[in-house]
Amino acid sequence: MIGRVRSVWLVGWWGGECVLLALALAALATVTPSSPSAEFLALYSFYNHTNGPLWEQHCSANWRFGCLAEWNSAECPDPCNPLAFSGVSCSGSSVSSIVLPSCGLTGSLPEDALNDFFWLTILDVSSNNITGRVPAITRPLRFMQFQLGYNKFTGPIPVLHASMLSVFLKDNFLTGTLPDSLGDISSLVAFNVAYNRLQGTIPPGLVRSSTLEDIDLSENFLSGDLPAAIAPTMDNLNLRDNLLDGTIPVDLCAVPCDLNVLQLNSNNLHGHLPDSYVNMSRMSIMDVSQNWLTGTIPASVQQLSRLNTFILEENAFSGPLDRLLGMENLANLLAGSNLFTGPLALPPSLNYGFQVLNVSLNLLSGPFTIKYTEMGTMATIDASSNFLTGPLPTGLNVSSELRHVVLGNNLFTSSIPMEIAILMVNLYLDLSDNLLTGPIPDEMFQGCFTPMGGAECALSSVKFYLLLHKNYLTGTIPSSVGGARVMRQMLLFDNHLTGPIPASIKNMTILSTLLLQNNLLTGHPGEHFDMPTDASMANITFPNLQVVDIGDNRFSGSVPEEFFRLPRLRYFAITKGCYDGDLPHAICDASSLESLILEGLHAGVECNDVFWDPLGILNDAYISFVDPSTIPACVWDLPSLRTLHLAGNALTGTLPSTPSSAFDSLQDLSLSFNQMTGTIPRLVQEQGFTTLDLSRNRFSGRLDHLNVHGFEVAEALNEDYDFHIHINRLSGEVPETATYLQRLEILAGNIWSCDSENDLPKNDPQERRYVCGSSSFDNALSVWAVFFACVIVFGGVAYLMMVFYSRRPEQSPRRRNKSVWATHLSMRTSLDDGPPVSIDSSLTEEVSPVSAGSWLVHIVQQFQAWDEAACQTDKKLNPQLYLFLQSLINFRLIAVSLAVIIAVLYLPLYVFGKGYYDFGSHTPQYRWLFTAAYLSSTTAGGWMAGLFAIVLLYVVCQVYRHYFSMRKFFSRIEAEAGGHGQGPRGQTRRSTIFNAQAAISGKKFLTIFGLILFNCVFILMLKCGFVYLIHVDAVEPSLQTTLQFGLAIFDIFYNSIVLSRMVLTFPKLLSPSARIQVRLMGLVFNNILAPIAATAISDRSCFSELFFAEAGSIDTFSSIMVCDSLDEKGGCSSFTALMLSTTFDPIFSYDYQCSSSLFTVFFPVLLFSYTLTAFVEPAILLMLINFVKFEYVDGFLKLIPSILWPTRSRHDKFNKVILPEILCSSLLGNIAIILTFGVASPAVGLAVALSVYIYTWQWHYIVGRYLRVFQNRRTDQGESEGESEGESRLSSDSVSSQRQSAYSQDSQRQSSLTWGGSESRVTSVLQFHRALESACRDTWRGAMKSLWILIAISAMFMCMLLNDVSGDEVGIRRTLQVLTIPVSSLALALLVGIKAFSVWLRGVESDEMERLLSQNSPGTELDKRVELPPRNSGSDLRALSKSTSSIAPPVFSIIHATQPHVIDPHVKVLNEANDGL
Repeated sequence: MIGRVRSVWLVGWWGGECVLLALALAALATVTPSSPSAEFLALYSFYNHTNGPLWEQHCSANWRFGCLAEWNSAECPDPCNPLAFSGVSCSGSSVSSIVLPSCGLTGSLPEDALNDFFWLTILDVSSNNITGRVPAITRPLRFMQFQLGYNKFTGPIPVLHASMLSVFLKDNFLTGTLPDSLGDISSLVAFNVAYNRLQGTIPPGLVRSSTLEDIDLSENFLSGDLPAAIAPTMDNLNLRDNLLDGTIPVDLCAVPCDLNVLQLNSNNLHGHLPDSYVNMSRMSIMDVSQNWLTGTIPASVQQLSRLNTFILEENAFSGPLDRLLGMENLANLLAGSNLFTGPLALPPSLNYGFQVLNVSLNLLSGPFTIKYTEMGTMATIDASSNFLTGPLPTGLNVSSELRHVVLGNNLFTSSIPMEIAILMVNLYLDLSDNLLTGPIPDEMFQGCFTPMGGAECALSSVKFYLLLHKNYLTGTIPSSVGGARVMRQMLLFDNHLTGPIPASIKNMTILSTLLLQNNLLTGHPGEHFDMPTDASMANITFPNLQVVDIGDNRFSGSVPEEFFRLPRLRYFAITKGCYDGDLPHAICDASSLESLILEGLHAGVECNDVFWDPLGILNDAYISFVDPSTIPACVWDLPSLRTLHLAGNALTGTLPSTPSSAFDSLQDLSLSFNQMTGTIPRLVQEQGFTTLDLSRNRFSGRLDHLNVHGFEVAEALNEDYDFHIHINRLSGEVPETATYLQRLEILAGNIWSCDSENDLPKNDPQERRYVCGSSSFDNALSVWAVFFACVIVFGGVAYLMMVFYSRRPEQSPRRRNKSVWATHLSMRTSLDDGPPVSIDSSLTEEVSPVSAGSWLVHIVQQFQAWDEAACQTDKKLNPQLYLFLQSLINFRLIAVSLAVIIAVLYLPLYVFGKGYYDFGSHTPQYRWLFTAAYLSSTTAGGWMAGLFAIVLLYVVCQVYRHYFSMRKFFSRIEAEAGGHGQGPRGQTRRSTIFNAQAAISGKKFLTIFGLILFNCVFILMLKCGFVYLIHVDAVEPSLQTTLQFGLAIFDIFYNSIVLSRMVLTFPKLLSPSARIQVRLMGLVFNNILAPIAATAISDRSCFSELFFAEAGSIDTFSSIMVCDSLDEKGGCSSFTALMLSTTFDPIFSYDYQCSSSLFTVFFPVLLFSYTLTAFVEPAILLMLINFVKFEYVDGFLKLIPSILWPTRSRHDKFNKVILPEILCSSLLGNIAIILTFGVASPAVGLAVALSVYIYTWQWHYIVGRYLRVFQNRRTDQGESEGESEGESRLSSDSVSSQRQSAYSQDSQRQSSLTWGGSESRVTSVLQFHRALESACRDTWRGAMKSLWILIAISAMFMCMLLNDVSGDEVGIRRTLQVLTIPVSSLALALLVGIKAFSVWLRGVESDEMERLLSQNSPGTELDKRVELPPRNSGSDLRALSKSTSSIAPPVFSIIHATQPHVIDPHVKVLNEANDGL
């Protein structure tokens, strides 16, 4: 039995202090201790398990193991010998402590070996790299200090022996929960398991242990409520950074306790502060920050009479601060980031020893007042980010220790008071982000003064850090600024300071940060920063200047080179200035440069021309004609460069392709809003940037080597990153590596191919609305091709069936039924008020329902009959109708030949130019290869201009050729009729815009102007809305196709119905040719000009930044590190990141892709539109004619011509029998489309030509059908009564007088006119023939009269296209000189030539008319056969009918024999027009 008295020293760790514990332990050992040899073997096991050979040298230890047999044998060293086993201490002959901290131990601790040290009291292996589990203590050893902190132990906390005095397991990887057995350790004084991964709740027995004084459970994942009734011996309770919830218990100390430090911060505690602190009167530090505590500060808090530091930050406390500021011994109050309200007033009772006051980020309002005369040791006042108003507080100079004053981000007004300007030993002054006005006081830089106005202090005592940014300070930077020789940071940005930078700034030799951006400073910024390039460090003016930002001022001249010679320059920024010249090569001298921001060097307001904008609709857009510059090649070799921003400078050139070791450090690259070309080199693609912005340039090619590792790393670290390469000329497949990035924009403005929507980046803003490749154009073209193929197949099959059945022998008679289709197509419909009219007896035969071939034969025969009727129109009897039909043929020939010529001329240019001569801006271009979209080459532009001249001359020649042929025919007819189309003899009637007989008033002019204005505004808004919807995020490609198809349907409806109705509202006011021109101009605006204007306004590739700020703004973000707190010596103890942001509109730089954007959006619309016009509209018209009942269209009678229902009687309700002005203007509008969009896409031109072909044939057959019907009526009339009888009856005076009386009576009941009698049948034929002739009057002149519109619109469109095609390579100026001006001159010359030719032609026609009239003088055979009577004479008209009966068909005789007052209103209009002539 051994008895020993031992003194144990316990080393404490909290607070860095050592606590001496003397415990007298008198115990008799009743167990057998381990033998010395066992402890020797245990040391050997410990040595091996912890990799002794490795840590032995690191810790200068020398553990010698010579023998393993006996403890004190000659061969084995004594483990208690400090020379043999350093770090091992013994008590007697037994090991009592092993202390090896920070020795580099690795491996694990042997559990069995530790149990062999019977008398071990201290085990300290902290701050090593030991892994594995914490060994379990199984034998009744006498451990007092168990220090295993700062290692890599894992697993749960083992069972600890009851003899433990201190357990230190801080900063490991322990998991599991706190064992309940910890509360059973009766001798435990200190327990520290901070910075682990423990979970669960806190065992109540742990904090209630009667001997426990120090508990640190911080930085774990402990949850549950706070334990109550802690041990009265508790001195330090640290539970911060856990997941504890609930409230702070009132009975935290159920009895008076010794609690000195309570740390509950960074948990999830809620509720209020306890109302009673009577048992915690010894508390000096209380930290409850970063919780969810609410309510006001209770009055009981003043029971904490010894409280020195009270930390309440980042909660939701409210109410005033009076109770806190009135605490007796409080020296540090940190109450920021709460909801405290009321004014801030420092009471007279404020503790003299008060040091730190932080009430930032609250809701304090009102004035900030100081009501005491001395603050003693006050060092820091931080009242920033509140709503404090009024002037800045006075009285701050009463403290001789005040070094840190932060009053920024408030609403302080007035100027800077003198008390603040002369603060003594003020090292940090922050008055930023207020409403301060006035100048900066000179005294702020002239040294310091004693509080009572004593002698001036040394200059070294002035402020080290001055933050006055984001105010409204005016005046100049004081010339006394040089007096602040030791100032390190001067932040004066975002004010209204004027004047130059003072020369005395050279004296600020310690200055490291200078921020002057966003002021009104003038002069040259580098004037006082110049220095010899060969100067040594001792002679350099600014040896410490590292951060400079002088952007957004009114500096002028070139980019200052002087700053780049500063030896320690790390950050330099200029944004939005008026600098000229190229980027200086002196940039390469800044070898320490880390961030270079030179953006918007030509975007200053003073150096740019504002667009003329009297209506104020533009977005403060600027244009600057600056010479483009390039990036110096040496910039890419700067060794320390990490951030390079050169956006908005109109830079040209290419990116580097040669590898450089310095290029690897570049992480942030922004070159947006420039004019850089070429491909994105593999070097740049593989760099792995965290931010890459190459948007709004002209880069082309593919992205096959993109490396997004840098973006992924930034995303994993939750850092800002950006990847923008939109609005370039990139194409190919979307980089797979960029598919899942979170913040990127690569789709807009590029042509990417994709097999499915899954190939697109999910987080790109354009992902939902992006159209891959040329799929929109492909879809529309496929729809047109399918319809065309179906028509060809159907026509071929029908032709074969017709040939087959037409050659079959007659079948035997059998029962036949009436065919509904044959009935409709033969127009055998019964009248509403008379018997059926037999049209063609050949079609009245009954056919078998199953004889489809016979039905086709009947259809073809019917169409042949209609064609024959139209082609055999009598030139003399119906000259206007004949000329109208000839115009249809001319339009058809011009459209088809023009489309074919364009395809032959332009298609090879597009295909071979893009495919073989690199004329395209994108590679590949998919189906856009066959169009002018994405065409870019001066050579291609020259070819296009030359070919356009050929096309335009061809159109002019064709129009005039057809006009001459028709004019010659019409002149001959007029001459044969006796010059009825002229004025005085020998003077040709001149066509004018307004009808001479129409009463022109101001109201009518306003009506016309209003309708035109409504059409322009409505259509422009509609097309702008359409383009906007195409660019809206929610519009998917399928919905875009639907919108395009819907717009095509609307265009057809609006142009055919609404626009036609507008033109028909003033039929008497305008002449026929004028009505054609007016509607043609409407069609040109709706189909050509409005899409151009809408695309230019709304598309990002055009001029959208002129109208919308968000479309073209540049947002520059950067951050610099600035000091936010000081140490005792005035040095910076901590830094914070100051975010600098600048937003400006760059100078407008045209992208030369506007026409391509126009084509990509509106080509599908045109293809859909002409697919419907060519294939669907004729079918709808056929159904309307044959299946819609007549009475159903009464509401549309003003828009539907009566020629569609030739067998109906109620034709008096129709506006006209036919609308040739509408037809001619539509055909001319189609030709305008061919000359514009058809030139850009031959496929569109061919689709339009096919539509014109079908449209003209359609109306050719409609007119023929009409004539065929009335030929049959005339035949029926002749067969029933005989033509001779009709003529004799008409020539008899008695019968004529009787009929005159009958017609007079019948004129009073026109509405009841029937088809029953032969006379009424004759009258109907007469009415319709004369109405048809009246409707077609002078429409054949429309093409020639409208030729100037075609020339003007096609030339304007071609100039726009040439500016994009050629300007992309040589610029707008060169394009204007070489191509645009010649094309415009050609168009102008053609217009002038047409006008001069028209004047000359009038004289020629007058002479020709005189000649023809002289040839038809009295006595000729014509005059003998037809004696022209005077006008407005009924008897003479009857004489005319008699004289022409021998040479004219009966219908002509009927027309001339009928009186005007007995015919329908259409005929009356014609008679009035004839009388006017």
